[in-house]
Amino acid sequence: MPGLVCNTTQHFVRSSRVPLVPVQKPSVHHAKSNFYCGTEELNSAHQSYTQLHGGFFGIPHMFSIVRLLGSRSLPWLIRALLDHISNKVCRAFEQLVVVVY
Repeated sequence: MPGLVCNTTQHFVRSSRVPLVPVQKPSVHHAKSNFYCGTEELNSAHQSYTQLHGGFFGIPHMFSIVRLLGSRSLPWLIRALLDHISNKVCRAFEQLVVVVY
């Protein structure tokens, strides 16, 4: 934005100096897809792997959380997990109802 600067309080204010010539910025270069993982096949494999394991949360994670919080926090942890599961079931049910009707 010409004529605006960000001051020390992180606010944009009008500058006392306005450039006479518009500023020319270079265009943003987009990386080719084969540079992400090396080849198109590796990109596809990585995408498949992350889609498959992206939402994984299992028993090893539970043991780590119990070790971190301690056994006294186990009732709180179980309550939080039940709330989380309840929310997931309710959201899935709402989506199912929308699809059916």
